[in-house]
Amino acid sequence: MSPSQNSPELGGPSLDGLSVLIVENEFLLAINLETIMREAGATGIELASSLADAKKLIDTASFDAAILDIRLMDGDSLPLAEDLIRRGVPVVIHSGHANLGHAQIVPDAVFLPKPSRPSEIVQAVLKARGVQGSFDLPETRAVQQ
Repeated sequence: MSPSQNSPELGGPSLDGLSVLIVENEFLLAINLETIMREAGATGIELASSLADAKKLIDTASFDAAILDIRLMDGDSLPLAEDLIRRGVPVVIHSGHANLGHAQIVPDAVFLPKPSRPSEIVQAVLKARGVQGSFDLPETRAVQQ
């Protein structure tokens, strides 16, 4: 099944066979995201809890998509998002701290606020990958800083 074919569990396109990088420092959320990606068909999933770990992974492996939290223990992930996008990796920023300034820094990323339903997370990855379809994602709340 290709990423554009339907997944019966999700009622829409799947992530079959994709490699996904998840950068999230909250352990339970990282495991939850991994489970969501596996259930959607992704097979190569790597987890990183810090920028340093994520940078090591992107220097040694290739990914079909990435899901990044903004605030990590060792810094802000937006430069990592920019690097991934330059490498051709679609990026989903999954954060409760995103604002309009962040969207201006990485306009090619898909922003998804926390908390999110599993179907929204899968839809965000599909949207970032350019899969055609109707994606009803919650809007990132504009936070003044």
